[in-house]
Amino acid sequence: MKKRLFIAIELPQEIKEKLKIAADNRLRIVIQQNLHITFLFLGYVEEKRLEEIKKKIWEVSQNGNSFKLKLEKIIYAPPKSTYKMIWALFEKNAEYAKLNQLLAETLKEFKPDIYKDQLIHITLARSKKPLSNKDIEEIKLPVVEAEELNIEKIILYESLLRSSGPIYKKLEEFPFKNE
Repeated sequence: MKKRLFIAIELPQEIKEKLKIAADNRLRIVIQQNLHITFLFLGYVEEKRLEEIKKKIWEVSQNGNSFKLKLEKIIYAPPKSTYKMIWALFEKNAEYAKLNQLLAETLKEFKPDIYKDQLIHITLARSKKPLSNKDIEEIKLPVVEAEELNIEKIILYESLLRSSGPIYKKLEEFPFKNE
């Protein structure tokens, strides 16, 4: 049997509260409990390989140190493309990039094309069709102040897809060693 897996950073509740988007029939708002920063999406992996994956993530986390991420702004996304999402965007961060690349390298046997030099973000809402200029003018984005998140661990999740929306099940936490 296969599990749909991803590695993410959990958000504190007070940050989730600040990122609320007003209900709008043009958008599917991501429910608060599902808000996270995706580190790597592994996709479908054989369940029998789960312990091996956990061991590899643990090894990487034990070579990592906690770091801070700074929330920059709320944007329509993806940038330089047709807008179909709303993101909370974070400033680029060298520690995040290094850890992301190390995890990708360590886990590439499970998904060879896993590494993507991505913008650090939280998906707040999605639209089935591209957002028009009129939509963009009318949709009220939350105003956020620069917030710093102290990242002390990464988490392996299973994504269970349901017609009502995805359910994210926390499988294991991997704290950083902090040497």
